[in-house]
Amino acid sequence: MEIDEILRQLGFKEYEIKAYRILLFLASATPREIAKEAKIPQTKIYSILEELRKKGMVSVSPGKPMRYNLVPPQTGLLSLVRNNKKKWEEIEKEVEELSKSIEQKRYSTRILLYEGWDVIRKIIIDDIKNSKMEILRILRFGKIDEEIFSEMERAVKRGVKIKIIGPYKKEREHVIEKYKRIGCKIALVRFENLPLVRENIFDANVTHIDFSEPEKNKYITPKGTILVRVEDNSTAQLFKNRFDLLFESLEKY
Repeated sequence: MEIDEILRQLGFKEYEIKAYRILLFLASATPREIAKEAKIPQTKIYSILEELRKKGMVSVSPGKPMRYNLVPPQTGLLSLVRNNKKKWEEIEKEVEELSKSIEQKRYSTRILLYEGWDVIRKIIIDDIKNSKMEILRILRFGKIDEEIFSEMERAVKRGVKIKIIGPYKKEREHVIEKYKRIGCKIALVRFENLPLVRENIFDANVTHIDFSEPEKNKYITPKGTILVRVEDNSTAQLFKNRFDLLFESLEKY
């Protein structure tokens, strides 16, 4: 990385970069000399050099004329880099704490309503990621969301059992087969029309019920989807018991 880009990353302004580069070459110079070599207006040079002094990049030798001296980069510049690193580490910790606080607040509310597929898919992905034992899903076997599918595959690899109930349609058999290949257990129902409701149950603790209308003549794409997320063991257990009874009674794929 060029020195100019390093200085920009550290928050230097353009005139400060020009002045510092000249001092890297001259090591010591008067404000007039620096302004001339760096092509900086005389009216600005003193304020620019003062900013460099505050940053610890230069020192001042009093006299007439006053001289500005480069603080060796291994002392001045490296110290600034370390200070910035510490500052960003602190900011990172604050962001992590904020994220935890928001997450705790989110999950302290036991019933939440979400609208719009972009938001809903993130909720589904998060709950798949957090699952440790079992995921139960009622799907339509429509067009696969690849990110959700990949997260399901990772869940299976870490030992999470996934069962799916969905309608059998010949033209969607390749979708069913794809779920089966990653290790999902599948049971089929015979519906003429596709259901408007889908369900997810995660570790008998979190329940999703989502409502969306299939688009005609296309694979299912989430359009105007609404998701109700309930975090409650008793509710999830009730849905799980019903799911298990239904799964056992259906034809397996």
